[in-house]
Amino acid sequence: MSVPVLVEATRGSIVESRHRGSLVIAHTDGGIMLEIGATQTPVYPRSSIKLVQALALVESGAADAFGFSDYELALACASHNGEARHVTAVAATLERLGLDAEALACGARWPYQHADIEALIRAGETPTRMTNECSGKHAGMLAFALHRGFNPVGYERSDHPAQAEIATVLSDVFETDLAEAPCGVDGCSLPAWAVPLRTLACGFARFFGNPDLSLERRAAADRLFRACAAEPHAVAGVHRLDTEVMAHFGETVFLKGGAEGVYVVAFPKLKVAAAVKIEDGTSRAAQVVAAAIVARFAVHSSEDDTFMESRVLPDVTNARGDTVGRLQPTSDLRHALTTFG
Repeated sequence: MSVPVLVEATRGSIVESRHRGSLVIAHTDGGIMLEIGATQTPVYPRSSIKLVQALALVESGAADAFGFSDYELALACASHNGEARHVTAVAATLERLGLDAEALACGARWPYQHADIEALIRAGETPTRMTNECSGKHAGMLAFALHRGFNPVGYERSDHPAQAEIATVLSDVFETDLAEAPCGVDGCSLPAWAVPLRTLACGFARFFGNPDLSLERRAAADRLFRACAAEPHAVAGVHRLDTEVMAHFGETVFLKGGAEGVYVVAFPKLKVAAAVKIEDGTSRAAQVVAAAIVARFAVHSSEDDTFMESRVLPDVTNARGDTVGRLQPTSDLRHALTTFG
């Protein structure tokens, strides 16, 4: 199946760049609502599925046993900026586990925002494993492993019992046998299984809206989502689309990006979820498509419309901060989003 252009980047009066991509929008009860592009081709969801991975932390009782706050639960689902608040919360979690940053298998990474990088440099410090955007997820997995009585060493490997149990949860939610799925290694050293975009969208639709989930899983899913909605800063941080959209819309929207141009968008009250993959892996294009989907389902006032306009149509600026172009959904994508259903 051909993969169409979903996003254009303009400069001056012409389109300078084009980003091809695929997307699926699914309903818990009604199946596929919209399908564009190569939706049956396996893709690595990357960090977009952290919410589902964190189910094991809650369902096992580890979150309660180690006293996870809502902010720390949201961090377990996060790709955070590595801001001071993020790092402090990860450090507090590790302290309760009786561990330090060396237990994290994610590797050291600089913070996401320039201001936080500059603050580290001015303080004469270097990046740590806790400033890695995935450190909250890793702290959650360590808590799960310890609570289950597993040796935490090697918890990141696909053959570790903690990852085996998490893979079972993923297989259940996405109704697919991950033993048969392509598996690579994520940027933070954890296993990364590939599934079709259609599987990803339908899985999240069930995650948020399926009444047939066990009471335990339904409670865990709702608890994690409410934690992210209550503490959107933990999920990403300042100047990040995920945090800004969830802070504005509250429990109406869940938004989570992943590396290489992947995004998941869900509307729990509508029982609708979407999955996006930009073919060239460009995050800026994935964010525009995700924002356009949010605008399609969540905008109900002029205030909402104004808030989303700059995210659906973000400016392209030069080094001086002047606006020299913009990113925009293609007319075909706009038409598809406004006419289906």
